[in-house]
Amino acid sequence: MRTATETSQMQIAVIDIGSNSIRYMEAGLCGSRPVFSRKEMFTTRLAAGLSESGKLSERAMQSSLCVLSTLARRAENAGLFCAAYATSAVRDADNRAEFLSAVSATAHIAVQVLSGEQEAQFAYQAATGGRGGMLDIGGGSTQIVAPGFQKSFPAGCVRVHDWCGECTLSEMRTMLKPRFDELYAMPSDLPSAPWTAVGGTATTLAALFSGMSDYDPSGIQNVVLTPCALLALLERLDALGDAGRAAIPLLKERHDVILSGGAILLYLMERLSMPSLRFSDADGLEGYAVSLLRGCRA
Repeated sequence: MRTATETSQMQIAVIDIGSNSIRYMEAGLCGSRPVFSRKEMFTTRLAAGLSESGKLSERAMQSSLCVLSTLARRAENAGLFCAAYATSAVRDADNRAEFLSAVSATAHIAVQVLSGEQEAQFAYQAATGGRGGMLDIGGGSTQIVAPGFQKSFPAGCVRVHDWCGECTLSEMRTMLKPRFDELYAMPSDLPSAPWTAVGGTATTLAALFSGMSDYDPSGIQNVVLTPCALLALLERLDALGDAGRAAIPLLKERHDVILSGGAILLYLMERLSMPSLRFSDADGLEGYAVSLLRGCRA
């Protein structure tokens, strides 16, 4: 298998071990321009129950190990160097060493555990090119980046779902507001525009708002959402109930956490006085891949 030092002249496979899902993408350079395959997502809910126990559950770890082994074999069979990174769930878990050791033994790949700041910077560069502000709502954490400000906060769609259970949207917002007011400590002078949102919660909501039946990464770039429009969308999803949301193809893998993720997004739009929000399918996966391809891994 090739080494990381050779990646600037080759195609690579990158795996994102997230709190809600594991994602896979292949990437390469066409001249100096990075090119990417379509991302694949496998929901394993690695962060489920983490808030209460402080540990990754055995079930979530085994599910994740199965996916990682399959993806690592695919990359190896294709002759691709395979790089993997992990974010909030693994970063915060008391038993992260156990999980990382199992990944090494089972999937034969080393995993870089990103700090919240690294996670935020990779996504920011890919989504915005270093301009404006960015929100990245994951399963276990939220990254907020703006000129002169960068921070990771321990709240994501899976973690908030653990806090709130099966609350209605209204109950959830009432319960979360004092907790969010304390958690999201930010300067009062962050810009109100332009802001870009990335991550599965945000891009799924953008796809639903635009009327997509199948997710279209290129179409996401054209969606603009106001706080009022987001609230109306979340209220419609809330009224459907979990069974109704599960029947929507775009929500097949996140019907139970879309409201909790949406509640975070709505709170931040209101808190930061955003008149509107744009979206990007490009996020930390592309940012991490580019850093490897260009030989400047953080």
